[in-house]
Amino acid sequence: SHKDPVVSSNLTKLADYLNTTGIPALICADSNAWSRLWNSPSNNARGEELEEWIISNQLAVVSNSSTPTFVSHNGRDESLIDITLATHGLAPLIENWYVNPSLQYSDHRRIEFQLNFDAKFTSTYRDYNKCDWGEFCNRLEAIEWHTIDSWTPNQLDTQVEYFENCIFEILDELCPERKSEFKPTPITWWTPELSAQRKVVRRVAKSRCRNQYDRDTLAVERSYYKTLISKAKREAWHALVDKMENALEIPKLKKILLSKAGPNPCLLNKPDNSGMTETVEETLNALMDKHFPGSLPLGTPPTFLGPVISQEAIDDIIGDVVTDEKTKKALRGFNRNKAPGPDGIKPLIMHNFGPKAIHQVASLYKASLALGYMPESWRTSRAVFIPKLGKADYTSTGSYRPIILLSF
Repeated sequence: SHKDPVVSSNLTKLADYLNTTGIPALICADSNAWSRLWNSPSNNARGEELEEWIISNQLAVVSNSSTPTFVSHNGRDESLIDITLATHGLAPLIENWYVNPSLQYSDHRRIEFQLNFDAKFTSTYRDYNKCDWGEFCNRLEAIEWHTIDSWTPNQLDTQVEYFENCIFEILDELCPERKSEFKPTPITWWTPELSAQRKVVRRVAKSRCRNQYDRDTLAVERSYYKTLISKAKREAWHALVDKMENALEIPKLKKILLSKAGPNPCLLNKPDNSGMTETVEETLNALMDKHFPGSLPLGTPPTFLGPVISQEAIDDIIGDVVTDEKTKKALRGFNRNKAPGPDGIKPLIMHNFGPKAIHQVASLYKASLALGYMPESWRTSRAVFIPKLGKADYTSTGSYRPIILLSF
């Protein structure tokens, strides 16, 4: 009803669980809320509160029709209040969502859709431990790199793209991408004792608790079950901390301690103060305009044409600022197991460059410095916006700070 909270405590717990585990989920709800986000003709306070919750928990609204989902018996009142939400990995698998207008034995119309159960939740990865790095180095060294007499920004972009394509063509043969099916995060603190007590609680609950004795028994067993859960979590935590033996493991501990999600950039004030952002895209654009003014979306044609510089002039300008030896030292200075940037090239790959490949990288660096131009591939970044602590208003774009991941 309209008196109930827009987001119940159970729904909040469910969202927290989904955010922690990454499990795909589908939520069908009678929201009793209006919002243009799910095609209602207008917004109300409940709708705005639910919008905030949906976007902050990174859920997708699957409802894509303006057909009313509620129609009163007399036909005078109708609204679109029944919504379908899904995690972003699941949403693309939902097809043909629609409201069945035929008469049913309820004020609410039946919502129908198709879910493609044949699709699997997969991601791709390369098993670098099985890659023959000696062969990788030999093949990369065998490539005859183009000799460039005159460099332009367009020529530099072309050479960077060619270099990256050569790397991935070799990796596709020696270390092809594999599909990894979704696996829920294991619950490390679960014990056989908890499994046994859960069965007890379920058995007592199924007895329907027809008298006070049964209800008291159920309360006692549930209380004991919760006590066992708290004990198991505490013991698992102590065991984890005891295993921390060196400084390299401390970041893992810090990540766990700070895993409580803070405010997420969701509905924000527009820069021109014309209202609130209404979609994820509008929110991201507002954040980008605030923190990266003048930034361009991917695929935007470059407007910087730049000069034409000969290779001889580049060597004179750069001199020994960039050398093969300095480049080699820089590439191998990265931790080999660090995650890759947007270009997908891990430091581990660069650690296995031979002399010719390193010389090619150094040539690209020299051309970039001499032209005053950074190739598009190197400029592509991935940004995550983190809320600043202690802010009173998280609807302002200034209440967030960006963390940028660039290519190595």
